[in-house]
Amino acid sequence: WLSGSINSWSTANDSTYAFTNNGDGTHTLALDELYGEFKVITSAGGTWYGYGTIALDTEYTVTTSGGNISLPSSADTYTGVVLTLTVTDSAITLKVTAEGTKTTDMDYYLTGDFNSWATSGDTYKFAAGDNGQYTLTASSTGFTTSTGFKIVTSTSLWLGYASGYNVDYDTEYTFSTSGNNTYLNTAPTGDYLYFTLTVSDGTYTFKVSQNDSGTSGIDALVGDGREVTGEKYYTTSGAQVAEPSGDGNAIYIVVRSYSDGTTETVKEVR
Repeated sequence: WLSGSINSWSTANDSTYAFTNNGDGTHTLALDELYGEFKVITSAGGTWYGYGTIALDTEYTVTTSGGNISLPSSADTYTGVVLTLTVTDSAITLKVTAEGTKTTDMDYYLTGDFNSWATSGDTYKFAAGDNGQYTLTASSTGFTTSTGFKIVTSTSLWLGYASGYNVDYDTEYTFSTSGNNTYLNTAPTGDYLYFTLTVSDGTYTFKVSQNDSGTSGIDALVGDGREVTGEKYYTTSGAQVAEPSGDGNAIYIVVRSYSDGTTETVKEVR
């Protein structure tokens, strides 16, 4: 049967995701929708078969040493899906067909050693902005050069940096579902870290900046010549509030307007 993002990587033989044995060496599974990564798991001893990224309408040999299987765009939900597994004495092959795709609405969370790898919750949830950009301001407490972290989506996709694992501040990196745990090259010296994730056509671009001033807002991180002309503050439940005073270590969503007519939505710890 299929085990993956869509069924929270279940290892129970769920009939919804079980292949039908057609009796001629082929096994088929029809699904209304399929998203994220998956593998094929057997009921005999729980053997896992994978491959990597696959194209539609193409036959691939899956193996026990293969990686998670993913369709061309991990940001899409595939509709009208049929998976065909062919079992012979020499190989097991998989082919996937689909009638269409639709955009998958996903939330993004920062997770790692600093929060015991929790995969949800408002504290480390990225705020959605314009043009596929997501931002998060988080306390730097708990981050060192040995703190591993990744980004996880609400559909159980795990994003990390594959090349070298370590990242510098203010530098863009491409994250992927095949990436590894990520580490900072230099330990933070400021009170907060500002994370930016840009999602475009299945590509994930990541950057982390540092607030060396020790202030709780992100104004010190802008530094691009724009002037802030207005700010509106909201709680994480959506209620508008006055600008917070002091440092209560609470999370606020800020809609910030700039002198060039642009706006952005960010999350701040205040």
